[in-house]
Amino acid sequence: MSVALAEALQQEFGLVFPLIHGNAEQVPLPNNSFDVAISEYGASSWCDPTLWIPEAARLLRPGGQLIFLRNSTLVELCTAPDAEAAGDRLSRPYADVARINRPDGGTHFQLPTGPMIKLLRQSGFQLDELTEYIAPAGAHSDHNYVSPEWAATWPTLELWKATRQ
Repeated sequence: MSVALAEALQQEFGLVFPLIHGNAEQVPLPNNSFDVAISEYGASSWCDPTLWIPEAARLLRPGGQLIFLRNSTLVELCTAPDAEAAGDRLSRPYADVARINRPDGGTHFQLPTGPMIKLLRQSGFQLDELTEYIAPAGAHSDHNYVSPEWAATWPTLELWKATRQ
């Protein structure tokens, strides 16, 4: 979500709180600044988790919640390096999904599940929930990184919730 869209939504719904546009790997704000941090495919996909997870821990107050969405690890394992969409077979080694160089020159991060849990714990978080979502049969999407059949068969996204200790 862009800052402009967030500002428009604030005005529409009468909510006012500071909005910050910056790099989640290094945020120029003091420790213990927030009660909740949310990433919807932002930091959780495009920033190095070994940098943004500890930074989120630094920014959150004790008891604060970190909530983030990302592609499922299975999506990344089933997407060949030169493919636009996931197939029905594993296309890359499990160890190779932590940092994925995209054909368009971008970098996508997908720390596998076990290492992500370990990193969260090392950063001072307790994992509260990990939910993998499978789309209902017949659902459709504007995104083409998985087919509707794929999405109805295997999890396409993960929702993570963790509490800073």
